[in-house]
Amino acid sequence: FGDEWQVLPSEPKIFHEVAHPQFPELCIKPEDPRGERKRRLAESTISIEQAEAACAMLNKDLLTIKDCVYDILATQDLDMVGAF
Repeated sequence: FGDEWQVLPSEPKIFHEVAHPQFPELCIKPEDPRGERKRRLAESTISIEQAEAACAMLNKDLLTIKDCVYDILATQDLDMVGAF
């Protein structure tokens, strides 16, 4: 996402030093040594059922529970329930 965050000449100067690359030159993207970018859901240790059970105890609206389940699955941390 580096190109979307690049400061344009029309925007105010927000950094003390000018570093390269500068627009219109594209950002330098890191190399992916394996050449692939995939989510490794097969490596998940927490199941959807476990996440749903943990979030069901919240007694919140359906959207909040759905967000809770997503966060637990994304972080693989059941303690994320505490954020809700």
